[in-house]
Parts: sequence; structure tokens; C-alpha cells
Amino acid sequence: MTFWKNRANLILLTVLLLSLALCVGFWFWDISWLLFLPTLPAFCLQLLLCRMDRRKLLRPLPLCLAAAMAALGVYYAQRPGFGESLFGVILLLGSISPAAGAALAWAVWGFCRFYRRDGGSG
Repeated sequence: MTFWKNRANLILLTVLLLSLALCVGFWFWDISWLLFLPTLPAFCLQLLLCRMDRRKLLRPLPLCLAAAMAALGVYYAQRPGFGESLFGVILLLGSISPAAGAALAWAVWGFCRFYRRDGGSG
């Protein structure tokens, strides 16, 4: 089945795009929302990648990006200037939410695969 014929994939893509637009909108309104708001786009992106990638190559991409963001945050947080340290702390805090969303999507995807294999219908 192709990507566009699966209704669940289209719903996930729609929620991903709408929540991403919401994150960008809140970026200009109040930056403190960005500490927990990117969980939903990361969740949808990770679930789409888990559902679509048969070769397992792209599945760890959101977690790798969040880890890279956290590593940059740690690096800049240890810099001597106040501005660089503040930037590092913001990066570090901002990487928690996407990592949590991606980890939650891995858990949901694994549970659904286990439940489907177990024959838990009705």
C-alpha cells in the first residue's frame, strides 16, 4: 500500500503539518511554549517514519537530531560567555520535548506491532 492510500498516514501527516505550523506561530508569540509544544510534531514524524521505512534507515533520525541538539546545548552551556551559556541552556531544554515525543512514538509503534502480532482483535 502506498503512502497516500493509507488513511492513518494522511492523518499523521496532517497533524504533523498543523502542529508544526502551530509551533512556528507560537515561536513569534511566546517562546516559553516551545519547551513542550514540539512533542506533537516529533511524535507524528517519528510514527510516520516507523510506519513507512521498511529498511529501518530513517527511523532513528528524530532521536539523532534531538541528541545532536542536546550535545550542542551541553557544549554551548559550558562556554564562558553569558550569552553563549544561555543559548546552550535553551538548546538543551529545547531538545527534551522532541526526544520525549520521538520516544513516545517508538513506544506506541512497538505496542501496536506487539498487539497486532498477538492476535488481540476483538
